[in-house]
Amino acid sequence: TSVGRVIEELRLYRDWDYVFFCDDNFAVNRKRTKEILRRKIEEGLGMRWSAQVRSEVTDDTELIRLMRESRCFNVYVGFESFNPRTLALYNKRMDVGRIQRSMEVFHRHGIKVHGMFVVGSDADDAESVRTTVRMAKKLDIDTIQFMILTPMPGAVLTEGLKAEARIRTEDWSHFDGHYVTYEPRLLTPYELQLETLRAFRKFYSLGRVVSRALKGDKWVTLLRLEARRYIAEWRRRNRAFLQRLREELFRDARLLVQAGWRRRARRVALPEGVLPAEIERFLRRFFTGLGVKVISLKVEARESAEEMAERAAEALAKLRKRVDLLILPSLRPWKLSMAGEPLLKLAANIPGTALLRLPLEEDGTPAYAAFARVGMVFTRRIRKVSRAFREAIGEMGEKLPGRR
Repeated sequence: TSVGRVIEELRLYRDWDYVFFCDDNFAVNRKRTKEILRRKIEEGLGMRWSAQVRSEVTDDTELIRLMRESRCFNVYVGFESFNPRTLALYNKRMDVGRIQRSMEVFHRHGIKVHGMFVVGSDADDAESVRTTVRMAKKLDIDTIQFMILTPMPGAVLTEGLKAEARIRTEDWSHFDGHYVTYEPRLLTPYELQLETLRAFRKFYSLGRVVSRALKGDKWVTLLRLEARRYIAEWRRRNRAFLQRLREELFRDARLLVQAGWRRRARRVALPEGVLPAEIERFLRRFFTGLGVKVISLKVEARESAEEMAERAAEALAKLRKRVDLLILPSLRPWKLSMAGEPLLKLAANIPGTALLRLPLEEDGTPAYAAFARVGMVFTRRIRKVSRAFREAIGEMGEKLPGRR
């Protein structure tokens, strides 16, 4: 649309208080944007306006001045993430320093900022989501939205998730950015959904609503109040959805209960010398982080997993009252597409003992999504499981195979 046509349309709304420029990036052509704003000023079209822009507009002093003089009062900026690894996946040349500088410039010119973030990339974990909301508060972004990564038809992301069989549903009512519709890599679906809701609640806390009200900022105060109302309403309407996600975490623990296992597992037996040393150390650190005692079993590695299981069973027979679970190496690589498959199997020949298929990804690294379910056999606190996993991974660092 030509500059003249834009101005012609603006004249139709001369008496309006506010207009929004429907453009994914209003300032992509800065020369054209400046001309529109100059014409708006010259013709006395004094309505306030907002649009979606990139944070880089604050690097152009002439543009930001024209935005202020033409009565821009609010911009929508896709910051996407504060996680450097996520930004790299999105091909975003952004960092916290740039975001902070842009916020300072916008606010200095009286322009409010609605920050838009996407959570749930393959580089996002629970801590990165929490960091995002902490930084959004620290940088004094006026309003925000946390959208869950959503596979849309035709997108490269979608094709990749399809190839890995990681898309969970075809219910299109859930493809609005507010629901988990795929299998995340470093979070369970329940955690991603819950962490997103918590991020909203923390940013739109009552204290933050009151602080803006005390500053006389009626616009942001009302928006924050409305956001609080929407979050409460969303949770109310989606209780069953949240409950289903939560129950998935307890799938293996529930299988044990259904099989008559009433006690919570507190002791595991781990074959010694069968697994790679790094993985064995990881497992010990993970279970220790859950408050579980690890007992070593001397089992000679054999060519077949069946032989190894048989030898392990023989050893366990002597430890029948001392262990709850036996950990065995996986018979095949674990994938996120297998998230619905059981990880545990009761040992028919050893009462009170279950076999746990070791959940490793194809590159040999521990698979968080599976270990989260394993952890729920020992505790009902997913945060405790997440912390134990992170600490075990962190302790191993670069020693784990496939880790970069």
